[in-house]
Amino acid sequence: MNTKPQVVALQAGESFTTPRFEVTTAPTVHPVVGLCYRFRDLRTDASLAVTGDTAYRLPLADHVRGVDLLVHEASRGACASDPNARNGHSGSIDAARIALAGEVGKLGLIHYPSAARQEILAAACEVFPETVALQEGDRIELC
Repeated sequence: MNTKPQVVALQAGESFTTPRFEVTTAPTVHPVVGLCYRFRDLRTDASLAVTGDTAYRLPLADHVRGVDLLVHEASRGACASDPNARNGHSGSIDAARIALAGEVGKLGLIHYPSAARQEILAAACEVFPETVALQEGDRIELC
């Protein structure tokens, strides 16, 4: 039995399916090419999307629509980014807007300035109340 993981290179818009899960991708906005990944467990239908670094990009809401958990970066802090900026990062309000538009179950913020954690969380919760500011080691069960 081959126990080595298989690496599958995906481009934006491509997908990969195994007997257990499905992965789909969408482009993000960042100086270094990145993808937003959506994972779905084919047995339980639990779903998770992870943006990685990205500027605010409303079409991501379609890609993450209905997931149980959206993990989104908020490195710009408790703000909404300039929609014309191409700097490749979002604020917590941007992440919350994507979560709201995508009708996700829960938003988990990552990659944020830890000193401003409460402010970042409060700003996001005003837009999307089902938000948590994730920290290393946190676990969220998907049903």
